[in-house]
Amino acid sequence: MKIEVVAEKKNELLRRRELVLGVSDYKNTPSRKDMVAEVSARMGGKEACIVVETLRQEYGARRGTARVRIYDSEEALKNAEPKQKEKKQNETASEKK
Repeated sequence: MKIEVVAEKKNELLRRRELVLGVSDYKNTPSRKDMVAEVSARMGGKEACIVVETLRQEYGARRGTARVRIYDSEEALKNAEPKQKEKKQNETASEKK
């Protein structure tokens, strides 16, 4: 899977980086867990501090766009993200195990 940064913004107030990533060359649409692992490996940061907001695939193509947030700490993540989003992120991670 290839990942390239399309846009990056530093949000000092919420202590996070907001990224728009171009994702290509994958066989199946990557899961949130796969995206978190790949972003962690390439961009740095703990997997627990990364949230995949959206992953949109272009129709009929093996490429898409992902919106990702990388928080400075787990505390910043808990203060900024809604509980529902955190629950969804954890459920997807536990289903893959």
